[in-house]
Amino acid sequence: MSKTVMVSLLAGAAIPLGSAAAAYTTPDEVRAIVAEALSDAQTRSSLLQSGASVGHDGRSFFIGDASGNFRLEIGGLVQTRYTMNFRDSKGDAQGRDFDSGFSIARSQLSFAGHVVNPNLFYGIKAEFNGDDIDNGDFNLRDAFLGYRWDNGWQVKFGQFRTRFLQEDNILDEFQLAAERSLTNAFFRQGESQGIELGYLQEDFRIFLAFTDGFRSRNTQFTEGKTLFAPEFDPITGDLSNGFDTAIGGGEADLAFTARADIKFSGMWDQFDSFTSMPGSGDAMAMMLGLAAHYEFTDSDRVTGAGGDAWYFSATADFTIQGDGWNFFVAGIWGHSDVSSVVTNEITGDTSSFEFDDFGIVVQGGIFIPDTDWEVFARYDVLFLDNDRFSSGDDNFSTITVGTNWYWAGQAAKFTFDLQWFIDEATALTQDNAQVGYFRNTEKNQVALRFQFQLLF
Repeated sequence: MSKTVMVSLLAGAAIPLGSAAAAYTTPDEVRAIVAEALSDAQTRSSLLQSGASVGHDGRSFFIGDASGNFRLEIGGLVQTRYTMNFRDSKGDAQGRDFDSGFSIARSQLSFAGHVVNPNLFYGIKAEFNGDDIDNGDFNLRDAFLGYRWDNGWQVKFGQFRTRFLQEDNILDEFQLAAERSLTNAFFRQGESQGIELGYLQEDFRIFLAFTDGFRSRNTQFTEGKTLFAPEFDPITGDLSNGFDTAIGGGEADLAFTARADIKFSGMWDQFDSFTSMPGSGDAMAMMLGLAAHYEFTDSDRVTGAGGDAWYFSATADFTIQGDGWNFFVAGIWGHSDVSSVVTNEITGDTSSFEFDDFGIVVQGGIFIPDTDWEVFARYDVLFLDNDRFSSGDDNFSTITVGTNWYWAGQAAKFTFDLQWFIDEATALTQDNAQVGYFRNTEKNQVALRFQFQLLF
């Protein structure tokens, strides 16, 4: 576009503004506006002539150069939710039997891509914290970079989610229900800071990570680890209100995680989501996953009532997906070992504790024929070590049933589900509003969740 044509268009656009606008715009300001518009037009023309591409590839918005060596992908996720919780007031600390309301379950922005060449990749993800009732703080979740070799090896370092529980490996937007299971919430790995080595082949892949431990995101290397829940009484040694594990929160001295996936059929990207869309043309996908984790924290880093802390966990999971249906099952074991726990501050008595906890998750979904509606069901159970509690039930089971309506695939999805928390809650140490659960000493708590998801 010539400068003469551009100036003519700008002048024509300005005529309807009339004398009132002219009274507030000097000739110098007009020339500055014209110069800025011309510069912007030249920049856009140069961008197109260079062969750069801008658009949406079905997953995210992107900007890339003609060579393919530089690419930026921009994405986001918003999940808004309405939750209703029904429980027995006799077992509630505040005597309440009902709570309901809206929440922003997730509001995330993500940036990913590569620089210099397609093998040098990076990723950044942050979210407005829906749990922060004051101001919705903007918190970093992922910040990593890495390199992929053509022979299948790759390395990644920074802050990222370690490969352990498959339910936690799958992104928030590709879950089957509105939220992950309560069993996953207990054993989950979360984000860690460290380095991960991966080896990917057609039918198997292996990941090895050295990190600061489970759930250690946004921590400094000088930070400690708090082991015990507030309900633990260090004076009397009373464990009736629960006893926290040696996992999560703060920094471990060292932690190692390994995961191996064996693919019997299908494509790797099919296991990035629990749902298998009907009519997608994907072949049946089947995968077995095995993972283990170990972390150690020396007593000089531990805060609370404990000494040295070890934690070991292992999991096995199996996934199978077909045309419009899916099934997933996982088993988890966690072993906590804490030495020199102060059980009586008056006498200074100490003791060591070892706990073995187990969990199972089973879920499946299927589409109603010739519709965009998917129905699903899930059962998960926690078998907590009864040494954690001097009284009460040490098992906790949850049944979840619901439906998804894929208005525009995963990009615009409605989810409705019902959770039945079967057992009394003395086996848990805290509420989980994200899941929809409130600690209650009575059985048969029920939560309803209505959620809309927008993914871009």
